[in-house]
Amino acid sequence: MSQTDGAQDPRLKRFVVIAAAVLAAVAGFVNSVFLTSLFHPVSHVTGSLSQFSMDLHDGVHERGGNLAEMGTLVTILLAFFVGAIAAGTIVGPNRLVTGRRYGVALLAEAALLGAAPLAGIELGLIAAMVLAAAACGLQNGVFSNYRGMVMRTSHMTGTMTDLGVLIGGIRHQHSPLWKYLLLTATLATFVAGGVVGAHMATMVGIHALWVPALCCAVLGLSYTSFRHGQYVGSKSQVSDREPTHV
Repeated sequence: MSQTDGAQDPRLKRFVVIAAAVLAAVAGFVNSVFLTSLFHPVSHVTGSLSQFSMDLHDGVHERGGNLAEMGTLVTILLAFFVGAIAAGTIVGPNRLVTGRRYGVALLAEAALLGAAPLAGIELGLIAAMVLAAAACGLQNGVFSNYRGMVMRTSHMTGTMTDLGVLIGGIRHQHSPLWKYLLLTATLATFVAGGVVGAHMATMVGIHALWVPALCCAVLGLSYTSFRHGQYVGSKSQVSDREPTHV
């Protein structure tokens, strides 16, 4: 199946909706774990930059301010940025098409989230935050654009904006139902993931990150299987069209 054909594939559209919902739940879960443990989200770059600006102001006016928190925020931001670079390296340009290594990217995210609790135990919670922030940056860059719609699964500002614009623009243009479904599902699962993440963080602490790691691993393997099925199907179609020589 060609990349152009893949954009029209209903199976791909279904997979995108499911993947976006699961990844939003993963991001909500991960953020809740770290907000419970260290009071810092790992996927909200805007909030981290705002907090850094406040700390920088305090540092100028209060002879040093909270240098430790500033260092933590810079580390989180850099880790997120490196994760986004990794996404571009693995899957290429941000338009979602079939044939790219999304499965590899999702398995890499699973590895980062799975390693975070171990790093937290051996090196401290900051090390766990670095790996989790890199995982969120990687996730945010994997499915960035699908059929003209920007997709952000690790933070919900753009998602809520897009949903509001779609609803407000109904009188001008009717958008496909799947767009509303995708955005609504993403918002709902982000909240649900946050609730579950907060609950599990109070029970098992940072070890709760193994749950979203497992979700990413399953999703990555599912996409790999989906892509393999497309490849086998396209080969069989080509074989059927080839003339048979006796």
